[in-house]
Amino acid sequence: MCVVADITDHKIADQVLAERSAELEALNQELTNTVAALAASNAELLAARQELEHLAQHDNLTGTWNRRRTEEAVKLEMLRKARYGHPVSMLYIDLDHFKRINDTHGHAVGDDVLKVFCDIARKCMRSTDMLGRWGGEEFVIVTP
Repeated sequence: MCVVADITDHKIADQVLAERSAELEALNQELTNTVAALAASNAELLAARQELEHLAQHDNLTGTWNRRRTEEAVKLEMLRKARYGHPVSMLYIDLDHFKRINDTHGHAVGDDVLKVFCDIARKCMRSTDMLGRWGGEEFVIVTP
């Protein structure tokens, strides 16, 4: 006795299935690569955004808050004072005769003086106090 079965359709179906599986695997790999590239791009964008936020709020030379950010902090503290009665003080500091330092020793030395002043001020401040550069050699310390 002999049984004969035509498996041509099965072979064709297996071939098509293998081709489709290879295509899906290639698409899956492409998708994985795209997702990895997007993740890397998102990380770069996040880092750039954080850098821009830092630059928008800080003085480039001293690392203190810039005038805009300091004004925001003062407004916030004044609102807090009005609402909750929390005391707040603001110190306005102007480094006397600073122009003479720049004129006599140069702007690089003047920049160093500003940086050293900020380092000293930070060491004297509480963790809740905020130091900002108001402009030139003028600084503000907000003390909630």
